[in-house]
Amino acid sequence: MAQIRMNAGEIDFLCMQCKMLADKYADNIGETNKILQLIDNAWDGDEIGGHVEQLKESLHQTEIAKQMLLELAYQLENVSRSMRDAEQHLASQLRGIFD
Repeated sequence: MAQIRMNAGEIDFLCMQCKMLADKYADNIGETNKILQLIDNAWDGDEIGGHVEQLKESLHQTEIAKQMLLELAYQLENVSRSMRDAEQHLASQLRGIFD
C-alpha cells in the first residue's frame, strides 16, 4: 500500500504544476514545428538536415513527456478526490459515534 505524505491541497497544487508544464511543452512543440516549417520552406541542401532530424526526434520525446505529465496529473486528481472522499466518510462516521 502506498504511503502519501501530502495532503489533498498539496496534491492539487502538484497536479496543477504538471498541467502547466505540459502546456509549456505543448507550446514549445508548436513553436519548434513553426521553425522547422520555416527551414523546410526556405532551405535547400543537406547542411542542416542532420540537425533538423535530431530536432524532430527530440520533439517526439517532448510529446511523450507532455503526455506523461498529463497522465500524472490525471492520477493525482484521482488520488486527491479519493483522499477528500475518505476524509468526508471518516468525519461522517465520527459524527455518528459522538452524536
